[in-house]
Amino acid sequence: MIADGRMRRPSSTDPIKGLIVKRPFIDLILSGKKRYEFRRFPTRYRGKVALIHRGKAYGTVFLKGVEELEVNRALPRMSEEERRFLEKYAAGRETIYAWRLEDPVAFREPVPVEVKRGAQVWVRLKEEDVKKIMDAEAEGKGKESRRSQV
Repeated sequence: MIADGRMRRPSSTDPIKGLIVKRPFIDLILSGKKRYEFRRFPTRYRGKVALIHRGKAYGTVFLKGVEELEVNRALPRMSEEERRFLEKYAAGRETIYAWRLEDPVAFREPVPVEVKRGAQVWVRLKEEDVKKIMDAEAEGKGKESRRSQV
């Protein structure tokens, strides 16, 4: 929190940021079926993101970039799930921002994290929550490599 009481936005020095996303969208992102998170605004952050819903992190992705999209031109390039969501989410808007997500890693079990009251987009993760998330990510990556060897 900043001295005047305002919440501090995550900084580029944070090792991992928490992003609040509703379910089932987290599941679609972590399965690789949803490659973009659509928002009405851009972000300058690029890097690792923990996907959070109701105080639990379900996995991580890498936020690779942000594209400003003309909604009507973007629809033909998208998967069926992405298209359905975008048509509903962008209703009445000509442009929207697509946050490009890569390298999803689903956790074996959700990781409880502290979410400050009022957080709507970003969650500033405590150091101990980051450690739990990184441990769960390593375990999730191990699960993926074992699956690919079978």
